[in-house]
This record gives sequence, structure tokens and C-alpha cells, in this order.
Amino acid sequence: KDLLGRSDPFHSGQSDETLLAAVTQASPNIDRQFPDAPDVAARLHQTISQALDSRSSFPDARREYDRATALFRHSEGALSEEAIVAQLQLAAMEARVYQDEALSLARSIVAREEPLIARIPHPRPDLPIWLDTARGMIALIDNDIKKAAQQFQIAYDSAAKIPSFDEGARFNLKQKVAFTSIRLGDGPKAEKLFRELIAAYSQSSGPDSPSVLRVRLNLAQAFMIGNKPQDALQETKAIYPEYLSRLGPAHELTMQVLSTQAACEGMLGLWDDAIRDDQAIYKLSLDKQGPNSFYAIGTLSDMTLAQCRAGRYGEGEPNGRKAYQTSKKAFGARAGLTGGAAYALASCWIGQAKFAEASG
Repeated sequence: KDLLGRSDPFHSGQSDETLLAAVTQASPNIDRQFPDAPDVAARLHQTISQALDSRSSFPDARREYDRATALFRHSEGALSEEAIVAQLQLAAMEARVYQDEALSLARSIVAREEPLIARIPHPRPDLPIWLDTARGMIALIDNDIKKAAQQFQIAYDSAAKIPSFDEGARFNLKQKVAFTSIRLGDGPKAEKLFRELIAAYSQSSGPDSPSVLRVRLNLAQAFMIGNKPQDALQETKAIYPEYLSRLGPAHELTMQVLSTQAACEGMLGLWDDAIRDDQAIYKLSLDKQGPNSFYAIGTLSDMTLAQCRAGRYGEGEPNGRKAYQTSKKAFGARAGLTGGAAYALASCWIGQAKFAEASG
């Protein structure tokens, strides 16, 4: 069976032989099969790392990225450009792990690799693209959306000038540019970019392809930011069954669809539906990432708002306190996530006319 051909989570789905199980078997054999070709082994480990990364299997992806890096440097030396790329891809992944210390680790990887690029007399043209991508992911998770948008735009513009740059990676960068447009509140720009991506993916891989399905999630988010909640809700309800059947409920992408659906329901005042969906996401995020994860805290804050706006203060206020205290401890008082939790809790207090607590 073709292990690497199943790297796309939509294609591999929930088969009995999961990608993770297959990799567990295949990865140790790579070094034994290519003892005299470390560069070949390194590329295989890197491909596996990207496959695991795409499935949010972060610990296993981290191991494979590091193994690829070690082999590239053994084969090509300390300034191996392939090794630098692998580490910058790892940094971009670490930034979005949403767990304690992961963002700091991403920063340290970039700080370590960037001087190596400066020491290369004539670095290959894609190195700055991977560097800008990693910087963009760090800025995005650090809630510096303007900087993230700038980094992704620079990376995309550079990739567009390199004919040999992987088309899929270039499309992925365009998605990042569009996604930061969402975060900046520019729904129309994001919608335009996502529609262009849907057209491009439909032409290259078909209108029902996994790539199109992914971008339809982003399009729903663009609708929401563009104040089209009914369109967004219609889109999420159309694609959620596909995500659920292909990836399962606990996959990061499936959770994003449900989270977007819950947000749309909140915008439309469908509080009971929003609370139901937020509760499902929160339970999944606790099981998958733990209570201190970015996703768990953010979902608990969203649930707090929905519960309090529905008048369910007995549920919402304790959840708001929990979200705020957990975020403050895990990410600091000044973090954007902590600010969001504080807003949700304050909204609960205001709804109960507890103005002294809210002003404090």
C-alpha cells in the first residue's frame, strides 16, 4: 500500500489501518532501507512529517521533522537548506499546536534557523518563503494579525514569482492571506480570494475534491465576517457531514466547521443551537488537547457568551470564570485569548446587573 499517497486526511479518512498506525510501522524501516542514502531517507521522513502535520498528529510529526533534519544535516552539512526548510515547517506547525510552550518553541526554532540562512552565500529562493510563513504563523497565533497578514502576503508574492514552487504550497499561502483577511475583518476580500481558490482547485482536482471542501470552510468564515451569517450557516451545514464522515469528530478541521457553525448560530440568535455545538467542541478539545489549550479556552469563552445571552447565567458565569482564570494562568493577562475570556465574563456580569464586578 502507498503510505505517502494517503497523506491527505480527506483521502485516508477513518480506514481501519490509520495513517498513524502505518507510519509507526514504516518510519523505523526507512533508515534501515536507505543506510547509504541519508538524503533519500530524510525526504521520506519529511514527507511523513507533513502527512502527520496535516492530520494534527503533532508529537509524531515533530519526531519526523527532527529526524529529517538530522539526516539532511548528516548528508549535506550544518548549512543544509533542506534541513532549514524542515525546521521552518516544524516552527509553523508548533505555532498552531495551541498548547503551553509551543509558541515559544516556534519562536526559538525561527531564531535558530534564521542566522543559518544569512550564512549561506546564495540561498535558494524558497528559503525566505518558508521563513516568512513561519513568522506569519507565529504572529497569527500571537494575535498580531496585521503582521501575520503582511508575512503571508510577502510569502505568497514571492512564491508566485517562482515557477517551480509547489502549486499546492502556493495555494496554501493564498489561503493564509485570505484567512488573515477574515481576522482583519475584511470579509469581501476574503470571500473573493476563497472563491478564486475554489475555482482553481475545482479546475485542478474537481469540484468535489477535498481541496474544495477545505476552502468551503474558509468561505463560510468569510461569509460570517462579511455579516452574511445565514449564508455561512448554510455552508457549514452542507459541509459538516462530509468532514464528520471523512475525518471524524475530533479532527481539527471538523472542529473548525462546528465552531464556525456555532458562531453563525450565535449571530442569528439561535442560542440553544450555539450552546449545543460549543459544548460538543469543548468536550472534544478537552479530550484532544487538554484544558489549557487555546482551542478549549476559546470555545469555553464562546459558550459563556452564548449561555449568558440566552439568560443561562448559572451556567455561563462559572464557565466564564474558568475560561478567564485558565487563560490568564496559561497565556498571561495580556494575551488576546485572556482578553476574549474577560469580555465574555464581563458580558455575563452586565447581563445580571453586576456592574461592580464588570468594572473591576
